[in-house]
Amino acid sequence: MFLPLYKIGDMKMCEEELKLKKVQYQKRCYIGRILGILGCIILLCGCIWVVLQKKEIHSRPMEMWSDEFVSKENFLGQENKKINVEPILQNPELPTGCEATAGAMILKGYGYRTDKIQVAEQIKKVPMEEKNGRYYAPHPNKAFIGDPSSTSSYGAFPHVLAEAVQNVIDMQQGEHIARELYGYSEEEILNMVDNGIPVCIWTSMYDLEIEYKRGWYVKKDGEYSDEYFLWPSNEHVCVLTGYDEDSVTVCDPLVGVCEYPKESFFRHYEQMGHYAMILEKRK
Repeated sequence: MFLPLYKIGDMKMCEEELKLKKVQYQKRCYIGRILGILGCIILLCGCIWVVLQKKEIHSRPMEMWSDEFVSKENFLGQENKKINVEPILQNPELPTGCEATAGAMILKGYGYRTDKIQVAEQIKKVPMEEKNGRYYAPHPNKAFIGDPSSTSSYGAFPHVLAEAVQNVIDMQQGEHIARELYGYSEEEILNMVDNGIPVCIWTSMYDLEIEYKRGWYVKKDGEYSDEYFLWPSNEHVCVLTGYDEDSVTVCDPLVGVCEYPKESFFRHYEQMGHYAMILEKRK
């Protein structure tokens, strides 16, 4: 039996289509192999690059490192700053004489021959006085209210201590000036420590909160005014000598060398009015 002609033609077309599809399939397989090989090469190059980068980072000289490669040890080394200052305790001679004691520590740190008693003697002192049922005294930046050798006195602010310290320096013909600091930020104060400068800083006793419970009327130039000054109870002066990420190191006239939390220490410094004092060389 013979098949119809149109059937034979259809069979030839099917064979040609199969051959064409086979060729296309082989091309796709060939292209796929090439792409696969290229992918492996790219992956291998990426692994080699990573290995070389790690080797470069670990072998790079320390002085060539950028900030992003600074190690934890180096970071802590930069933050953990300390200055050697000999601690002096205010008690028993000066129960309210933290200012004079801190001043003596600063002076001795710069090589001056002095002690807390000599600095206390140079501090301007004015007693509290009563008039018409009111208590009067100068502003603490004009004089020490009371006497640092008394347990019932108040204290003084930077100008008073700077004057006393300067008197000691001048008596020894020193080359420094006592510089009062007002309004300096935490960052600026710590920058001084970074540069090796110990800082007399007004903060609080034993890291206690500053409280305003009592005060007096201000006597100005011999005149009795109606201005009332609230004394910051727990006021204290220490010598800031070091710090790290979380704490500060101070020479505390009450306890010696100790550490306080950095956050609360500078919060009390802010509450006190941002008061501090340093020594500088005369220009």
